[in-house]
Amino acid sequence: MSKRYLIIVVALFLPFCEVTFADEIFQACGKEWRVGREKLDWNETQTWINSLGGGWQTPMKAELKELYIKVGHKSPISSNYAWAESKDSMRAWFFFFGTGIDQECSRTGRAYGIWAIAVRPGGATQETISNSSGNKAPQFGTKATSAKKSYLIAEAVFEKGQYYECLTQLNWAVESLGETNPRIQCLKVNALYSLGNIPDAKKELEAFFSIPTISQPQIKSMVEMKAKIEAEEKRKAEIQPNGEAERSQMRKAEPSPPPRDPIVGNWIYTLNGSGVCLIEENSVIEIVRNGAELTIYATTTQMEGYVPKYRWKGSYQNGILKASAWHDWYTMDFRLNPSTGNLEGKVNSSAPDFKFHNYAILKRQ
Repeated sequence: MSKRYLIIVVALFLPFCEVTFADEIFQACGKEWRVGREKLDWNETQTWINSLGGGWQTPMKAELKELYIKVGHKSPISSNYAWAESKDSMRAWFFFFGTGIDQECSRTGRAYGIWAIAVRPGGATQETISNSSGNKAPQFGTKATSAKKSYLIAEAVFEKGQYYECLTQLNWAVESLGETNPRIQCLKVNALYSLGNIPDAKKELEAFFSIPTISQPQIKSMVEMKAKIEAEEKRKAEIQPNGEAERSQMRKAEPSPPPRDPIVGNWIYTLNGSGVCLIEENSVIEIVRNGAELTIYATTTQMEGYVPKYRWKGSYQNGILKASAWHDWYTMDFRLNPSTGNLEGKVNSSAPDFKFHNYAILKRQ
C-alpha cells in the first residue's frame, strides 16, 4: 500500500473531534487550549499559566490523553511533549504526543524540551443551542459564517453561563466585521465581569465609551457596569492597598514548601580539564531520589556514540555523591564544595576496552 493511501486510511479511522485555531489558542474536545513555549520546566510553566488569568489551568494527564486520542497530531502541540499535573512535591507528569504515553520527571527537568500547555473549559463540542429569541443558532463551538451569527451564539452562551465561549464568539464577530461595535463591546464587558476578570472588563469598558455612536440604553447599561467595577476595585483596595489582599491571603494559606533536597534536580556537567568525555560536556544531568537511593540520568557515551538518559545508580551522604553504571565499570565520585555549591570530582571507566578517567564539575541549573 502506498504512503498516500495509508495516510487516507488512518485519517478515516481517526475519531472525529473538530479543532479550530487562533494563533497559539485552539478549541478541541470541549475545551480551549493554549500553547506556550517549549523548554520550560514545570515550575516555570505554572508561573506562565498563573500569569494568564482567565481560568487557564494545567491540563491533567487524562485531558491530554483524550486530546491525543481524538485529535492526534493535528493540534499545534503536534507530536511534542506537554506538561501535565504535579505528581508530588518534587516531580510532575508530562505527556508525549508522539506515542500517547505519560511519564514523570523532576519539576525542574528540561531535558525533553517539554512544552507549556494551558487548558480551560469551553471550545468545540457537538452541542446545539438556541439564541435568546428561541431560534436555532449555529452549532456551539464552531466558527459562524457571519458576525451576526457569532453574536447570536455569544448571547445564547452568555445566558447559559459559558463566558469563555461567549468571548470566543465575540472575537470571531469582530474578526468578521473588521471592527467592534457597541453591542459586541457591552456583551464583552459583561462576560469579563462575570468571569471576575476586572482589569480586562475595565479596559473593554473604556473602549466602549470611545465608540462614536452609542445608544442611550447601552450608555445606561455600561454606566451601571462602571459603578460595579469601581465598587469591586474599592472593595479590594480597602482590604489591602494595591489590591493585593486576596493574593496575600492565598499565599498565607499555602503550606510551606518542603526543604530543598541538596542533590535532587538538574545539574550542568562541565569537563574540568581535557580528555575523553564519558558524559557529554555541558549536558544536563538529572538526579532523582527514591528513598536513600539516587537515579542519575546522564547523556553517556559508549564509543559508538552518545546514549541519551543513560541511568546510573548512586547515593549522596555527607556531601559525597557516588554512582555507578554498566556493570559498575562506569563510576562517578563527586564532593560538595561549600564555597561554590558545586560538586567537584571525577568520572571513571574501568571497562576492558575503554579505560580512562576525567575530572568534572556539576553546577546547579
